[in-house]
Amino acid sequence: MGVSNMEKALQFYADILGINKEGFNVIDEAENCPVANKNKFHRVLIRKEASNSGAFAKLLGDIEIELVQDLNEITTPIYKNRFWGDCGFIHLCFDVTDMDLLKIKCEEAGYLFTVDSKNSFEMDAAAGRFCYVEDNDGTLIELVETHKVPIIKK
Repeated sequence: MGVSNMEKALQFYADILGINKEGFNVIDEAENCPVANKNKFHRVLIRKEASNSGAFAKLLGDIEIELVQDLNEITTPIYKNRFWGDCGFIHLCFDVTDMDLLKIKCEEAGYLFTVDSKNSFEMDAAAGRFCYVEDNDGTLIELVETHKVPIIKK
C-alpha cells in the first residue's frame, strides 16, 4: 500500500491499530521491489499475529501489509477523487472487540470516524457495529465489531 510519509504511517498502524513495532520489518532494497526502476523506495512489511479476541480472528488469521513510500517524487494519493466502491481495492477491514474504546483512542490521536453505525447494524441474521477511519493518506479502514453471527439457520 502506498504511503506518502512512512514515519506517520507506521505511527498510525502502531498506535491506532495496535500493530507492535516489533512486527515491523524494514525492507529498503530497491532492487527487490517489483516496481523499482531508477526510483528508490522505502518499504516496510508490518505483521501482527491473529489474536483470539475478535469474532473472526481465528478464521481471518494474521495481518500482513507492505507499506511502500516513493523516495524520489511526491505521489498522488491512490484514493484522490475516488468514491467508495469504485472498481478495484476499496479499503482494509479489521476485526475489533471494543469499538467505544477504539473510537476514543482514534479521536485523541486526531483520527475521526468518517462513518459510525453506532449501536448495532443488522445484515440479515447477523449484526454488529461498523466504523470507518482514514489513515494519513486517506486510505479507508473499516473496523467491524461483531455482535451476532448465526452459525446455522433454522
